[in-house]
Amino acid sequence: MDELNKTQIVLLTIFITFVTSIATGIVTVTLMDQSPPGITQTVTRVVEKTIEKAMPSEIVKEVRVAVPEGQLVADAIKKLRPAIVKIYPEGSVSQVFSANEIIPAESQVAAVALASFSKDTPAIGVVISPDGLIVTAAPVAPGNQYTIVLENGSKYKAGFVTQALEVGPVYLLKVLDATTKSFAIAKMNVGKPTLGQMVVALGYDRGGFTISSGIVTHLPDTEELTQIQTNIQLQDFNIGGPVINVDGEMLGVVVSKNSVLSSGVINSLLSSLPAAKNVPVQSGSSGQ
Repeated sequence: MDELNKTQIVLLTIFITFVTSIATGIVTVTLMDQSPPGITQTVTRVVEKTIEKAMPSEIVKEVRVAVPEGQLVADAIKKLRPAIVKIYPEGSVSQVFSANEIIPAESQVAAVALASFSKDTPAIGVVISPDGLIVTAAPVAPGNQYTIVLENGSKYKAGFVTQALEVGPVYLLKVLDATTKSFAIAKMNVGKPTLGQMVVALGYDRGGFTISSGIVTHLPDTEELTQIQTNIQLQDFNIGGPVINVDGEMLGVVVSKNSVLSSGVINSLLSSLPAAKNVPVQSGSSGQ
């Protein structure tokens, strides 16, 4: 040792330490293999606890992902679209509406609304109960029958249930020949929307469905909301169609180019009808 310099002494020390650690590991493994299970489990737990303290659990941070506005609208429409139906007078689904056949004499507003309906632009309505109750603003008359066409092309006969010309006008039809059919329905939200929240109006024009988006522009101070005012430029082809929020819930029905009747008023009309017992409603906030 006296003949070794400092560098050699350091290297010798490292070598001895390395050999000793290897020997210790071999002895430990041998003893562990020969020891009772209880001792082995205890040592394992101690090692695990030591590792947990040395390496704390990973911290998970919640990250909110912004969904594009267009995707919100598309998702909302996808939810509601199966509940929207096209309405034709009884006969061929390509038959043009006849004002003399289906417009009640007492409804002059309805006559104006129907003027633009043809075989390419049928009236539209929304199914609001699984057994086929349909709300629309297209003028339908007692004693007449109608053909409704679902999203998948299925056709059913429907008849007049009731009307409320003083508040809408708004009309109810009921499917006549689907006793075992359960229809896709729209959920009505009867709560007050938020001022400035996004809304979407659906319509049917030139052989296809249309959408128009906007925001709620006015909310009255009254507790009951009768009309929903938006900045959407409504057209004749929107009449009878729904106005929805981004959750796909129906806030109201377009009853004229200047008026959207709220789901709250429609629900009040339905409350006295036996046929409306299965109509689902959402009474909370109408979403953002």
